Amino acid sequence: MIWVNNMKTTIDIVDPLFKEAKRLSKTSGLTFREIVEHGLRMFIASQKKAPRESFKMRRLAFTGNGIRPELDEGDWSKIIGLSYGDRL
Repeated sequence: MIWVNNMKTTIDIVDPLFKEAKRLSKTSGLTFREIVEHGLRMFIASQKKAPRESFKMRRLAFTGNGIRPELDEGDWSKIIGLSYGDRL
């Protein structure tokens, strides 16, 4: 025999959703608790079936002759000046 412990908790549900679930409870023959548990099980199962793909950056390349000679020393003030020009 499998023993299952039940956890009691309180959740806030917006009124329209609560009323619809209660209405469905009466018409379906399921308890409100069974409807909530079913919804949670469906959500958990959907998350297990569709794992999120990790982000993969596209491989990009550029053509050219490498770094400009005036930037060879890595002087940031020169890099910023060439990047922004007169907009500074």
